[in-house]
Amino acid sequence: MFPYFQSALQAIRPWLASVQRRPKPRQQSRQQRSLSFGPILELLEDRTLLSGTPGALDAFLLTPVPDGSSIAMHLHPHLSILVNGQDQVISANIGVEASGDLPMHTHDDSGTIHIESPVAQDFTLQNFFTVWGQSFSSKNFLGNPVNAGHPLVMTVNGQVSSALGSLVLHDLDNIVIQYGSAPTAAVHTDQTSYWPGSTIAISGTASS
Repeated sequence: MFPYFQSALQAIRPWLASVQRRPKPRQQSRQQRSLSFGPILELLEDRTLLSGTPGALDAFLLTPVPDGSSIAMHLHPHLSILVNGQDQVISANIGVEASGDLPMHTHDDSGTIHIESPVAQDFTLQNFFTVWGQSFSSKNFLGNPVNAGHPLVMTVNGQVSSALGSLVLHDLDNIVIQYGSAPTAAVHTDQTSYWPGSTIAISGTASS
């Protein structure tokens, strides 16, 4: 019988060798077999917190100040607007509502802006235009396009300013905004010549 077993062993030896060379499957650890959940990073668009956003400020600007509220600041800047050389009326009662006055408002059409706020903070010229409901930017003014043929020039207390809507308002500021083309002024004086230190009267008349 031994020769028979030897021949059988010789027959299966190649198979045994191939089985021994096969790699054993790796056993996953319990940690590997368990489901794992890691943080997922998501790229979000730029966002701004509500505090300090234009929307939050607009809500404050458009909320009437209750009667009897303590006032933290009370300012009176003045605004004049000329469109193609003609005075633009700034209406009375802008920001005046039945439930109370908004922090920025007018009482008459003199151009005086009343800032009566229960909170001490900066108020800009754009804030007033927001309350007024009118457009004011380097591209559009009172619904009119701003371009080379229709320029927009602003002076503050006699000095040209490029701040436009971002101008922070102060008490008794004198702001003049000129839009479009102004009529040519013919200047007349009460004397034919003058010298430094002299005083003359100057009057202007618009020419067509």
